[in-house]
Amino acid sequence: QTFISTFSEIQMGEKRKYWQTGSSMDQTNGHKKQKASLFTQSGENVPGIIKRVILKDFMVHSDFTWEPCYNVNFITGSNGSGKSSLLQGIVIGLMSDAKHTKRYKRLTDFIKRGASKAVIKISIFNAGESPYNLEKYGPLITFSRTLHASGSTSMQLLDHKSNVVYGISKAAKEEGKRILQHFDIQIDNPLTVLQQDHAKEMLRVEKPEKLFEFFESATLIKQAREQYQNAHTEIVQLKAEVASQEKQVELVKDEANLYTEQYNKATRNALRDQEFSALHKE
Repeated sequence: QTFISTFSEIQMGEKRKYWQTGSSMDQTNGHKKQKASLFTQSGENVPGIIKRVILKDFMVHSDFTWEPCYNVNFITGSNGSGKSSLLQGIVIGLMSDAKHTKRYKRLTDFIKRGASKAVIKISIFNAGESPYNLEKYGPLITFSRTLHASGSTSMQLLDHKSNVVYGISKAAKEEGKRILQHFDIQIDNPLTVLQQDHAKEMLRVEKPEKLFEFFESATLIKQAREQYQNAHTEIVQLKAEVASQEKQVELVKDEANLYTEQYNKATRNALRDQEFSALHKE
């Protein structure tokens, strides 16, 4: 059984109340779908939560659509029916690598057998108090990722009318990172997505050091340390580059002084030649 939950938004110490329709989904091999709706007291969508997941030729799913309800969703089904595939689809669809799924090492392994590509579309709400670039995307942002059997991937970002806003993969990935950061969606955080293998590993862990590693990852201490280390490396590289440029500047100054001296000497010689010519005429 796969458990997916989202939590009520808490702002300024006031917990907001939401209503929902639908609470669970019985999922079996690629069959579609249970609809759910979400409203705040004012009827606005809550920004940053998942509205729809579409999987095409992804793992066991040929053509599957899921629209979760708010708060808690339980996904049930027999072994091999694709419960975990839904979770992996969310992870991969939101631009994570295969290593974060703890399932496969290559993205091509997620393509359904016999298919040439897999398509994942993750739509998130973009309305309410803090939407991301509402004028450009409207009330819905869709991450559309395609995995090709050749090993390549492509990424697009769509607006609420399914129009392509970013169609070039590199630009779409950069914009996608900004969107995830805006909504504070941390796919690689085990408190956001706890993979089955990771959960089983935790139950077997006896060493405090291993549990602390999980704590570091969950509280972003590990990520912060890596960012500081990367920043330190960049500072060292920049200092070395500045020192090299300063040496280069000194060399250029010496060369400039040499040319200046040669110019001044040539100027003096030219003046002497002019004076000699004038005397010769007299």
